Amino acid sequence: MPTIHRRRNPPAHTPERHPQERILILSAGVGAGHNTAAAAVKQAALARDDVEDVLVVDVLEQSSTLYRDLLGKGYVVLVENAVAGRLGVRRQ
Repeated sequence: MPTIHRRRNPPAHTPERHPQERILILSAGVGAGHNTAAAAVKQAALARDDVEDVLVVDVLEQSSTLYRDLLGKGYVVLVENAVAGRLGVRRQ
């Protein structure tokens, strides 16, 4: 289950202030780059005074095993064909 990251001391709500923002970051845990980017966006959002909550959700964790397996196998095929194409190798 995703964890909501809350500011420790969110600013008090006053009629003059807008309500604090709640941010949802959707990411796909298919590599360290995606996770690092999501963490950087979360950190930057929490540094703002107008943000109260940030929730990072890995959409692959929420999807079915079948979908994750198909995505993983499809990615491998895509990379193998891209590399073979760059090397001028025709795959059969």
